[in-house]
Amino acid sequence: MSKSEELKAISGNLRESIGLFERGPAAPAPQARERVGKHAGVTRALDVAVIETGRIQPDTDQPRTEFDPEALERLAESLKTRGQLQPIQVRWDEGRGAYVIILGERRWRAAQLAGLATIRAVIRDGTLGDKEKLALQLVENCLREDLSPMEQARAFRSLMDRQGWTQEKLSEELAVSRTAIVRALSLLKLPAEIQDRVEQGGLAPSAAHEIAKLEDPTEQVRLAEETVRQGLGQKDLAARVKRTPKGKPKAPKVPVRVVLKAQGFRVEVSRKAGVPSEAIEPLLLALLDQLRVGKAGEDQEAA
Repeated sequence: MSKSEELKAISGNLRESIGLFERGPAAPAPQARERVGKHAGVTRALDVAVIETGRIQPDTDQPRTEFDPEALERLAESLKTRGQLQPIQVRWDEGRGAYVIILGERRWRAAQLAGLATIRAVIRDGTLGDKEKLALQLVENCLREDLSPMEQARAFRSLMDRQGWTQEKLSEELAVSRTAIVRALSLLKLPAEIQDRVEQGGLAPSAAHEIAKLEDPTEQVRLAEETVRQGLGQKDLAARVKRTPKGKPKAPKVPVRVVLKAQGFRVEVSRKAGVPSEAIEPLLLALLDQLRVGKAGEDQEAA
């Protein structure tokens, strides 16, 4: 069974992995009356439990360890006013005597912050391997709406690396367009100072993606600073990227053999195949030093 099939066998599908369940209508009980009006086509999900928040504990192996206090405050306020929109997922840990969170630690923390006594949760029975559990947690992290552009890019890359997924596979599993994934991952190729600008909101992700088309980090930083300083729009930035030479500057190539003549002297320089041309200049300087030493010796003998 492939990695993808193993994951699907455990999680069902991605909507289920974040607490959204799609179920067909239950078979009617014998002699059950046909439902009409508001009850037509409606079934009840019996797999969502209401658990005291104090009986739930976070998973110590959760890949996400930092939670934005302001974002938690906003979610807590939403839980107070709108209620819990999605259940979390938990498993019973006999050794700890508590339910351990599989998915939804952020919602649980916000519920505590909001002072809620209980929280709705799907209880998963059976053994969930560390690898499958981590995959589910990473999937949920990738699909969270409050992720910053850089956080989402890192979440995409982490999931791809851990699952061995290509961009196409990631797009299929997350139901996210490949274009969006390519644009997100391009941010990770930028120098740290540009990533920091994106993280802090000083540079739009779309602008950073445009700048990532350049290969020279120095040019990337220069254009990022120019974009921020001049407030360049997308059209102007794209035009400047197009005009900027692609690739890193290369050292000028030196012929394998070159002959120089000046004031009665003839100097021939040749290099073996495989010797980089940029190594010639320091070697010529070293030879010049040797000539100077030899000239000084001749002068001393003549004296």
